[in-house]
Amino acid sequence: MRKIHQSMPSRSTFAHRLPSSVAIRARLRWLLVFGMPMGALLLLFLLFSATPTAAQPSNNNSSPVRKPVGMPTVVKDALPELQVQLGCQEPPDNRANQQFTLYENGHKVTLLASVEPAPFYPETQIIFLFDLVEGSERLLPELADLLNRFLVAYSKSDHSVTTNQFAAYMPAEDGNTLVEVSDFSQQVITLIDGVNRAQLQAPAATALAALLKNGADEFYQRKPIRRTIVLFSDGLDTKTQNELPTVLADLRNQQIVVYPIFIPTTEKGAPENLQQIASMTGGERYEISQQEAVNALLLTLVKPAYRCTLRYRTTSLQPIHLAVQEMISGTIVTTTTMDVPAIKASPPTVTIETTQFLTDIVQSPEQDPVPLLIKIRWGFPNYEARQVKAIAYTLSNASRLPLIATRIITQNVSADQFQLLVPQVGRYNLEVVVEDEFQLRGRDNVPFAVVAPTLVPTFTPLPTATEQPTPTPTLSTIEKIDARIAKINLSSLIFSAST
Repeated sequence: MRKIHQSMPSRSTFAHRLPSSVAIRARLRWLLVFGMPMGALLLLFLLFSATPTAAQPSNNNSSPVRKPVGMPTVVKDALPELQVQLGCQEPPDNRANQQFTLYENGHKVTLLASVEPAPFYPETQIIFLFDLVEGSERLLPELADLLNRFLVAYSKSDHSVTTNQFAAYMPAEDGNTLVEVSDFSQQVITLIDGVNRAQLQAPAATALAALLKNGADEFYQRKPIRRTIVLFSDGLDTKTQNELPTVLADLRNQQIVVYPIFIPTTEKGAPENLQQIASMTGGERYEISQQEAVNALLLTLVKPAYRCTLRYRTTSLQPIHLAVQEMISGTIVTTTTMDVPAIKASPPTVTIETTQFLTDIVQSPEQDPVPLLIKIRWGFPNYEARQVKAIAYTLSNASRLPLIATRIITQNVSADQFQLLVPQVGRYNLEVVVEDEFQLRGRDNVPFAVVAPTLVPTFTPLPTATEQPTPTPTLSTIEKIDARIAKINLSSLIFSAST
C-alpha cells in the first residue's frame, strides 16, 4: 500500500493537467481499480462479524443463567435404552421454548420421550467474601442494603429450604487469612446481622488467590452438590498472577463456582482479574451498580436446581461420547459432554430342549425325512431389556454338508420353536446360535442319532387238517347194514356146513 500511494499523482496534479470530465473519469477508474477490492473486504468483515455464534454469553444486565448442578450420569440398567441425567435450566413459561439435542459420537440421535425438567433440592452452601480495602466504610451500607433486599425477596419466595446455608468472611489485616463475619446458617438474617456487626480490618493489601483458597476451605468436608462463592472485590491483587490460575483450577476441580461482583474501591480497580476468576470457575462477573442483575443472581443461586433425563436407544457397547445441547428460545444456553465407558454386556444364554434327544430317533419304514420340533429358550445374564434379532441353526453330519438356516425375530420374546427335517439316518449335531441387537451371540448344541427301523420276522402257523363230520345214519342205510349182516351170517352158516 505504501508503494501505491507513492506512485499515485496528487489530487492537484490531476486537476491542473486534465479537464474536469477526464479528471472525474480518472478518479472513477482509480476507485474501481483500488476501491472495489477494499469494499469487498469491508463487506466480508461486516458479514462475518454479524454471524451469530452457537452460544453467546449472557448479558450481565439480564437475569443470569444458572449453571447446571451435579455431575451428569448415564443409567444403563435398561440397555439398549440409555438414560442421560444432567442438570438443566428451570423451564420457561412456554415449555416449547426449551429444547434438548443429544449427540452420540457426533451423530444426532432421536429421543424416546420429551424431556421434563424436575426440581430437586441439593445441599447448597454460599460463602460471601467481602474484599473491601479502600473506602470500605463508604461501601458497607450499600452492601447491607443489597443483602437486606435479598432477605426480603428470599423470605417471600418458596426457595427458603433447609438445604440453603450462608456464611460470610473478609480478609484479615495480613490480606491472606480470613476473619469470620457469619458462620454457616440457614437464616439470611444471621448473615446480615454479622455483616452489620463486623469490624472492618482494612488490610494494606489483599492476595486474591489466598482469599479464594481459604474461602474454599471453609466449606463443609462432606462436599455438598452446590457450592458457590460470591466475591465482592475491586479485583486488585498484590501477588503475582501465576498463583491465581492454580487456585482457580483447584476450585474448578472441586466444582466451586465463583461469582465476582466488582466494587471499584479505587478509581479503576482491576476488573480483569475478576473476569478471569469468573471464566475459570464457571461463574459470571457483575458490577455492584447492576442492582437488578445482582438481585436476580442471588435469588437464582438459592432456587431449586433442575434435573433432566434424556432417553434414547444406543447401538454401541464401545466407549461412547455424549454431548447434550440445551436451547431456550433457539439459543444454546448449556452444552454438557460426558464419556460412557465400554458397556460389559454378556451374550445371551441359550438352552435347547433335549427331551426328544434322550434316545435315538427311529426313522419310518418308508425312510421319509424325520420331522423334529426344536424348542429353544434364552435369557440375558445382565441388561435383560435387550432383544434377540436372529436365530441361526446348523445341522451337521459327517457325511453331508451342514445345513445352515437363519430365523429373523421381530418380537420381544424369550423362546422360539421351529420344525427341522432330518433327511436320513446318521449321527447329527444341532447347534443353535442366538444373536441380540448388539451382535452378541450365545449358543447351545445337542448331538443325536436317527436310526433305521429294525425288521423283526413274523411267525406264520401251518394249516391244520379239518375233521370230517360223522354222517347221521338214515333208514335206508340201516336196512343196508342189516342185509349185509344177514349175508355175513349166511356165509358163516355155509362155511360151517361144509366143515
